[in-house]
Order: sequence, then C-alpha cells, then structure tokens
Amino acid sequence: MISPESFFKKMYFDIWQSNNIEEIDKYYANDFKETIDTTNTHNEPLELALDYDGIVEQSQFQKENYSDTTFELKKLVASDNYISVHFYSTSLFKQTGEKRHRCVCGIWRLNKDKKIDRVWAVVTPYYE
Repeated sequence: MISPESFFKKMYFDIWQSNNIEEIDKYYANDFKETIDTTNTHNEPLELALDYDGIVEQSQFQKENYSDTTFELKKLVASDNYISVHFYSTSLFKQTGEKRHRCVCGIWRLNKDKKIDRVWAVVTPYYE
C-alpha cells in the first residue's frame, strides 16, 4: 500500500508536472467534484466548481499553457480516506514566460477505491 504522501506526490507529478493526462483515471474517480476558492486577476474572490470533465479540461489546459511546474510540499496530514495538504507550486506561462505561483491548502477525499472523489481547496495565486 502506497503512503498518502507518496500517492499525492505521484499524482501531482504525473498529472500536473508531467502533463500525463492519460493517467488521470488512475487518481481521479468518475464522480469527482471539486470546490476551489481563489481570486480572479483583479484579486476579487472567485469560487470554482469542477466535475470530472472539468478536471480533465483543466489538466489539458495546464499541458497546453504551462511548463516547468514545481511542487513544494509544506505539510500533509492523512487519515484512511482524507489527505489534507498545504503546498506551493510555480509554473511558467508559455505565452509570456511569466512565472505563475500558487499556494494551495485543501482536503482531498479518497473513495473506497482510493481515488480522489472530492476536493475542497483554497488557491492563492501570486505573481512576480
């Protein structure tokens, strides 16, 4: 059995750093739902809701528009079916070469098959 930390790091590497979208079914359940609280480009609050198709689209968007994504785990606490995580990530926006940073805190819930079926996260974007 893989540890929750290893699972999360591998998922992030496979989907968001390596852009290996074909692996998405390995980590995400078909009934996936996500709620993200973040801000728009004017620093106004924004709540996003994604389902399985939305996470597939988001991973495709990441692949097409970003490169050199980093991952720095700050804290991870896990139980049998929850992973609570705090991490930083940076990507280069391909069109401009601008670095896009994000601080993420959230809870990832795993179903009985140990796939992610729910995420509640706060994403704080910041730019250089």
